[in-house]
Amino acid sequence: MHVLSLRGFGPGEPPLSCPELESAWTTSFAVRADDPAAIDARADAARRCAARLRAGGVQLEGYTMLEAADDIRDLVRALDLGRVSAAAGGYTTTAAAAWARANPGSVRSLLLTNPTPPGESVMADPARSLAASFARLRHLCDTDDRCRTAYPDLATAYLQRFGQLDADPVLVETTALGGLGPFRVLLDGRRYAAGLESAMRQSSRLGLVPSAVRGASDELTAAAGIDEDVSFYAGSTFGGAFLSATCSYDERLNRTAEISDSAMRQFAGANEPTFGRLCEAWGVPSVFDELSPPLTIDVPVLIAVGALSASGVDDWADAMAASLPRATVVDVPTMSEDLAFSPPPCLRELRARFLREPDAQLAADACRKDPPTIDFVTPDWSPAPPRSVVLARTGNG
Repeated sequence: MHVLSLRGFGPGEPPLSCPELESAWTTSFAVRADDPAAIDARADAARRCAARLRAGGVQLEGYTMLEAADDIRDLVRALDLGRVSAAAGGYTTTAAAAWARANPGSVRSLLLTNPTPPGESVMADPARSLAASFARLRHLCDTDDRCRTAYPDLATAYLQRFGQLDADPVLVETTALGGLGPFRVLLDGRRYAAGLESAMRQSSRLGLVPSAVRGASDELTAAAGIDEDVSFYAGSTFGGAFLSATCSYDERLNRTAEISDSAMRQFAGANEPTFGRLCEAWGVPSVFDELSPPLTIDVPVLIAVGALSASGVDDWADAMAASLPRATVVDVPTMSEDLAFSPPPCLRELRARFLREPDAQLAADACRKDPPTIDFVTPDWSPAPPRSVVLARTGNG
């Protein structure tokens, strides 16, 4: 097995960190997320970082998803791998699809988890995706006796708290979920929405969401609200690579202005007002047209999707499978964005068999019949006992 990190996102030279952005972002935590002066400062920081990297000989255009697709091609050729089974998850499926489309003779099979189809973007309408994901979680809560009793109207509770914080933000000191800080954070409506988005991304946190909506501390909510900003801008070594990859593709579909003026504003996260300005300052050309044609390839493809992910709520797995004649879609109703890294037993078994025998008949409904349970935290909560999993049987037992 060979693991390929996206160019600029792993260890390597030159580092594409942006201390300019880190300073601008952490300073701006103390004001509203959509503060015009803070957005100007972030955009100026991106411009200064781009100028510094270019002056040092870095070609920012070399860190797009199109370049990542060429890296896959070059690796397969350099190692003389012949036809390969390739796996990708989330955003990296854009690069995998571009590679497979351009190099069909090198593809034995594809395993795609929470895919972003060519021509689509998780940044196109994140507020609507978050609202839809939250609605699905509320439905799962309503089908759980303890959760339904403890939290009878999560939608109203969320909107009320959003309205309170939007009108009267709270200034707190908190440490980011990853341990960085402490930071002074103004917890406003947008950062409250960003905190919900952060919690909804990880399946292990889903059971905490109802109790958090109803009564999490301001400090914890603020920590979740800055989680994505810290991960990509204020505490990362790959901020420059992230901007090159996203601005050269996702910016074409960015709908920040529409989101800000619509009813979906209650689900618009903290970083959305800034993205377009960052891309304008970063200055890399678009490769959207090169990456957007649909993938049509006649090889076995396994597409796994967490129903609570952006890919799940947008039905992207089925949309992608429509142009893939040998695709199998596996839906996991109770999981989210981390499905590739934390697959439940039902999916682990399917993936292992698919990689061994790509043409084998797979039980596509296995994870619908036996999905992992969300252990909702309620006032009378105690941890659920671990589930027993039969790994193997011998004899007649």
